[in-house]
Amino acid sequence: MKIHLTYMAQIKTIIGIGKETVEIDDSAHAQDLINLICDKYGADLEKLLLDDNKRLRRVILLFLGDEQCFWDDNPALTDQQQVTFMSPIAGGA
Repeated sequence: MKIHLTYMAQIKTIIGIGKETVEIDDSAHAQDLINLICDKYGADLEKLLLDDNKRLRRVILLFLGDEQCFWDDNPALTDQQQVTFMSPIAGGA
């Protein structure tokens, strides 16, 4: 299936683009997508997105469509879904 990604703030800077569409397995969940883009873009992105336990950092905002997604939810993705990744612009830990 195709997933439409938007990257904002520091994530966009590391990746070098603001938007892309990726192909992922039909049974994929949010965690699978995060692993896919970390593998694609390397250690700098992984360090920004994931903590030492390979869990999405609390300061990273992840939206599926207009709804914020939390790591523990790990929802299934749907074909043609819009996913947005945003890192803090100011503040955060």
